[in-house]
Amino acid sequence: MHNYREKGTYYLGVDIGGSHIAIGVVDIEGMQLLLETVEHHQIDSTLPAKDILNQFLSALKMCIDKFPARIDGIGISIPGPFDYENGISHMMGLNKYDALFGVNIKLYLQENLKGIITDTKQIAFLNDADSFVLGETYASNLTNGNVMGVTLGTGIGSGFIIDGNLVTNEKDVPYEGNIYNLEFKNRRLEDWISTKWFLDTYAETFGAPVNDVKTIAIEAENHQEAKEIFEQYGQNLGVALASITKPFNPNTIIVGGSISKSYHLFQETFENGFNNNTTIHITKGTSNSAMLGAVIHLTKTPNNLNIKRNSQQDIMPVESHQKPDGYNVYPTFELSSGSISIGIKSLVEQLPEKGNIIIDGYLGAYWDDIILGLSKALNKKGISHMTYAINAAYKDSKVLKEMLNPYHGGDDPVFGKIFPGTLNDFFDKEKLEQLIPEEDILNIIYGPGAALSNWPGKIIYIDTPKNELQFQARSGSVLNLGNILVKDKKQQYKRMYFIDWPVLNKHKQSLLSNIDYIIDSQFNGEISWATGETLRKGLKEISSNAFRVRPWFEPGIWGGDWIKSKIEDLPKDVPNYAWSFELIVPENGIVLSKDGVRLEVSFDFIMFYDNKGILGDDSETFGTDFP
Repeated sequence: MHNYREKGTYYLGVDIGGSHIAIGVVDIEGMQLLLETVEHHQIDSTLPAKDILNQFLSALKMCIDKFPARIDGIGISIPGPFDYENGISHMMGLNKYDALFGVNIKLYLQENLKGIITDTKQIAFLNDADSFVLGETYASNLTNGNVMGVTLGTGIGSGFIIDGNLVTNEKDVPYEGNIYNLEFKNRRLEDWISTKWFLDTYAETFGAPVNDVKTIAIEAENHQEAKEIFEQYGQNLGVALASITKPFNPNTIIVGGSISKSYHLFQETFENGFNNNTTIHITKGTSNSAMLGAVIHLTKTPNNLNIKRNSQQDIMPVESHQKPDGYNVYPTFELSSGSISIGIKSLVEQLPEKGNIIIDGYLGAYWDDIILGLSKALNKKGISHMTYAINAAYKDSKVLKEMLNPYHGGDDPVFGKIFPGTLNDFFDKEKLEQLIPEEDILNIIYGPGAALSNWPGKIIYIDTPKNELQFQARSGSVLNLGNILVKDKKQQYKRMYFIDWPVLNKHKQSLLSNIDYIIDSQFNGEISWATGETLRKGLKEISSNAFRVRPWFEPGIWGGDWIKSKIEDLPKDVPNYAWSFELIVPENGIVLSKDGVRLEVSFDFIMFYDNKGILGDDSETFGTDFP
């Protein structure tokens, strides 16, 4: 038995399969799974989302309650497709966990494991094959050199390790560490290395179907023709892996998965494909290694400071009850009616307890903070709810890149073409239809394009003025539309200018008359909000009066100290100020105010609402574009 240390560091390792969940405690200091804590629970993966997640919760709590020491986090091994960083399921059409498509599982677990998990950084997800290979590498002291691992079951999973570290996109490693989709004998490798291949080959050989590989394995112990099926499987696997791994040159190949239990039936034909310098290692427990690997991944994941904004210009205060003397860097338009409120708690008081909430908005909105805050406030009120991420329904990144390539302008630093399509072009219709709200609870779907789910319900829109969006983009915290990361900042801005902004602006314009609530999320963990009616009345007032937009300031190599010395409320700890934009469309915002509370929206809003009020007769020429 393990001697539990009161001040030891213990994590929960979880391995989620199609019909089961395995849970055990990992002693991270000893780098070992405590076998006496391991539990296995049956899971019905065909149930509605909330029922599936409650099965997970029940199993987790049961294990935690039995353990005498504190649990510091949870590492979860789960099959894909899955957004592992954010904990959102992308599984669909697999006859398992289909109801979880788009669900933010990480958020649900965090909010329902209070007292145990206090931060989303205490939960990490990892692909099941990667988890297994990483865990087996450490459990078997294989952390020096190159290791490749495969899991053999329904299909073939894979993972690559260099000196104890999981690698996915390095040289000599297949894209994202996946080999199932690589070509082998003019087909995908998985067409030759899978349960389906076994069943099809058996039926072709014997003229009769069989239900599972285990039955074939039992028959193969005494029947040569059945054994030859395993030998052919081993030959295919050996030839394929020898070719795939040649550039990577692994010191060890780890084999796991349910079919590895019958390794003796295909060992000889498999190993014939390799040279004497490669060691073949067969696991004693795929699930146990996956639990250990998921926890190791959690502890190795950098605890980033999560800097969301990079600018010398301060975040605008959400409240101001007096106007400064002289130049005002936060000019506001005081509303004559309606109200602007502060905080998610006050917004939740306006929301229904059942039905649907659609939270749409712009790139750069602090989505994670808002959805987490909303979930906490709803839980405090005892409102049962489920959160879905619309980005699960994006088209595959390769499809999007092919669609958008003609508009990028290549490597040219300036040239590009305005994308003529709409936000709907970014989404996969079949995936959108898979996003199905549950009955008798409050369903929340969020992210740019959430309204395209066509769910009936209240529409909340989170706006982001583009100057703030650029400050966030500089910090590396903003992905381009479609969850595409453009690392080069100049190329990212060009992508936003020619593609993302035009598409999102069209979508914003189409929603304006139906917005029930508008949110400004720029206030570093706080929000201000107003009703859609208040917003629309305010836009009408602005278009009939004189107003200023919020100006934009920035240092530059030719700058000086005049602006710094003459204008209050600007940061003084900058080398100089070179830029001061009073009106540059589309980047400035308009700040609405009521009783000292501020809410900023992009300049586009007023053009969409009343372009004729701003441009007069010229609106016929320029439409909603400010010249």
